Amino acid sequence: AQLRTASEETLLFLRCRARQISYDAPRLKGVTQKFRDDLVFSCLDQADEIEHQLRVGHGYTREKLARKKCDY
Repeated sequence: AQLRTASEETLLFLRCRARQISYDAPRLKGVTQKFRDDLVFSCLDQADEIEHQLRVGHGYTREKLARKKCDY
């Protein structure tokens, strides 16, 4: 429900953050491989849901989303 009411800016930030965490997760030290895998998959699932909300709620297309870059 919170994703449906989030602003476009918030959704784009969350999308970028989820993707960044999924890239960083394999390099985590001191945790099991299963934990790292679970973290990657949950972040990618979250990013997919956010992208869906951006397409449905804000009229983005896959191409428009692909052009949106993260600022980190």
